[in-house]
Amino acid sequence: MGESIFNKVKRDMIENKGFSINRCPKKAREEFLKYVEDEWADDRGAALTHIWKFFQGECSSGHEEINAKLDLLADSIPDIQAQVQQKEEKPETEKRLDGSEVII
Repeated sequence: MGESIFNKVKRDMIENKGFSINRCPKKAREEFLKYVEDEWADDRGAALTHIWKFFQGECSSGHEEINAKLDLLADSIPDIQAQVQQKEEKPETEKRLDGSEVII
């Protein structure tokens, strides 16, 4: 008779084979394992759950605030360019003691 399901599950848990992905490119596997080790305290299940929820749109990337600030900066570029252009068009002047202005 073969091994019981209970013993197989127990053996798989002990050997940490609860979930297996085959035919994964070596580089992708190495990058994933490094990511899990660095960001998820080596908890592959939690990392995979987060990645899957992100893929499904259930959680954010965490970059919304950065993206919003980048959008604000991008929106302010035309204003900054207009200010620069005005400064370039208007000659710089210097006020004399007698109150008159001289172009520098």
